[in-house]
Amino acid sequence: MSKFAKVVNDTVIEVLDTLEGRIHPALHGEYIQVPDAVEPGFVKTGRKFEAPAPVAAVAPPPPEPITVVSRLDFLRRFTRTERIALRAAETTDPVVADFLLMLTLAEDVDLTSADVTEGLAYLEANGFVTAERGAAIRSG
Repeated sequence: MSKFAKVVNDTVIEVLDTLEGRIHPALHGEYIQVPDAVEPGFVKTGRKFEAPAPVAAVAPPPPEPITVVSRLDFLRRFTRTERIALRAAETTDPVVADFLLMLTLAEDVDLTSADVTEGLAYLEANGFVTAERGAAIRSG
């Protein structure tokens, strides 16, 4: 059994089992007989029809890292225990006080800024957060 295909620019765009009752007789000339295996997308090369070459899946690029967050989102990266310890240290440690003041004054927090980088390094060096927690806070 044969099928009928409409071929445009050597590419099969439509395949029908029969033309009778499906396509107006005036349009029958736009279709050619093809082997049963031919499907839309096949390419006509001479007298043969070949399946199109498979398209390699392309992985989407990784999302851009988030480097700016709101103050609230930044503070939520700390555990409750860490936040409470920082607020308690604010009265006795001028560096912690300055870090928290800078956060209070900022509209949002740039995780790559010197203030944040130096502040987190200080918190790590003074035991307020571990190096692992500091990295997690920076990366989200």
